[in-house]
Amino acid sequence: MNTNNIFSISRFVNFAKRELVENRRMLLLQIASLIAVVTLTGLLLSYEVYTNEAVIETVKQGDPFSFSIVNGMAERNWVRVWSVGAVVLFGSLAVWNMDSKAKRIARIMSPASQLEKFTFGAVLVLVVMPAIAFLSIEAYDLIRVITFKYIIDTPCRHLVAFTDVPEMIFDGVKPLGFIVGVLSIQSVFVLGSAIWHRKPLIKTIVALLLFYFVVMSIIVFAGPFGEIFNMGENVGIALSIAFTAIMWALAYYIFTRSEVVGRIINRK
Repeated sequence: MNTNNIFSISRFVNFAKRELVENRRMLLLQIASLIAVVTLTGLLLSYEVYTNEAVIETVKQGDPFSFSIVNGMAERNWVRVWSVGAVVLFGSLAVWNMDSKAKRIARIMSPASQLEKFTFGAVLVLVVMPAIAFLSIEAYDLIRVITFKYIIDTPCRHLVAFTDVPEMIFDGVKPLGFIVGVLSIQSVFVLGSAIWHRKPLIKTIVALLLFYFVVMSIIVFAGPFGEIFNMGENVGIALSIAFTAIMWALAYYIFTRSEVVGRIINRK
């Protein structure tokens, strides 16, 4: 009987608890590093905006609207890039904690089915990590306000205020298309995590760059036929959803094959 596709809620919960408890130090370090990177880059960006001569001039002229536009555009782009980057790159954690022989053997011996193990990775990259990334940005927003409103004296300090992070992420874009596009790119990194257990992020990025150059070469040489890559929004969303489903299905298939003794245990 094939037990790969058996799913038990209680066993899944126990497996998730064990994974989180045993790897809590690594997770806490990753969360702390994430908040530190977000805060540092965000504060540097804000400082550049708040000390920019053009921005200071608008403040001197009593034009808070112009300040909000300049500041809003800078922070919006930063928040959006960081949010998309974090969600996409977290896809490499879908098949996590299998980068050494000992960890792979421990994963093999885990009292859970392949579906339960893979579902844990899916919840991690689709729910937990994006939530952590969002909270990291919210934490940065609080630190930014405290820093530039009460600690560092700038001509703009009286205009520093909290931002609406979700609105900044989706401002100027169609939410459905934006979310589907992000998830489709993330699914490629999910597949990469199933293929490469060591340094999946780097290897997936290299593979994507190679694929990009191949596709761009085809488009360039295709000439007029390159128009086939232009499609309507609804068609693009449908194709992105199908692409995402295929990537996740391939990742699951490869993951279930990855516990074959000859492939995993014998590999260094």
